[in-house]
Amino acid sequence: MRTIHLRLQYIGTQYSGWQRQKNSTSIQQLLENAVLRITGEDAVVHGAGRTDAGVHAFDQHAMFRTSSNLTIERFATALNSQLPPDIRIFSALEENPTWHPRFTKHQKTYRYIIDTDTIVSPFWRPYVWQLPLKPNLLLLNQLSEHIIGEHDFRAFCSSNSSVKNHNRVIEQSVWTQEGTRLIYMVKGNGFLYHMVRLLVGSYVEVLLNKKSEQEFLLLLNQPDQNKATLTAPSQGLCLYKIVYEDSSISLDNSYKDV
Repeated sequence: MRTIHLRLQYIGTQYSGWQRQKNSTSIQQLLENAVLRITGEDAVVHGAGRTDAGVHAFDQHAMFRTSSNLTIERFATALNSQLPPDIRIFSALEENPTWHPRFTKHQKTYRYIIDTDTIVSPFWRPYVWQLPLKPNLLLLNQLSEHIIGEHDFRAFCSSNSSVKNHNRVIEQSVWTQEGTRLIYMVKGNGFLYHMVRLLVGSYVEVLLNKKSEQEFLLLLNQPDQNKATLTAPSQGLCLYKIVYEDSSISLDNSYKDV
């Protein structure tokens, strides 16, 4: 069996998330249907990140196993012919049999965008959280610096998660501003269910004086006794970049930044 590594982008607006669902359309389901049509095989497509409903991906990675004789150069074109236009495969690579998008060592970067304007362009609206407020970049970065390093992030994990180990290592956590848009970039070795959206929601609560900085710190320092409560809307979140230690697929050589 061959192990095929796919690199793809998608707009998550119309979908129930990455993972296959019984009564709704998911990214995984559409990819598996496309693989079935071009190979005749019922393969499971594994993703690096299980994005939620409405969350986008600028750099998602996936894998399936196949006995198909289709050349590696033809996989992307063949799969794209079977997928809707808001899901695009940009490259395919044949990996060794042990390679897996979730379990092979890598780092993920997520991006979240808040637009603080009272009127947001309809071309931007599906990709931002519209939240008219007075930006305070200094405060946002003071808060976001606290999460850098290894922490127990259970206070920023959905109660629906069954994960036992809540420790994650964050290498980058920074806010920037472009016009009326506040852009949060966070990079780490892994993320819990709803973690980024709960972090953003907590930052916003401090900005709106609904939570103090000390209360935010309690979520990090006493996670057994405290729980983040505001989950930022899904449309502002994007799985922005994944870097594998052993993969030859390069972000710079595949497609332009957005």
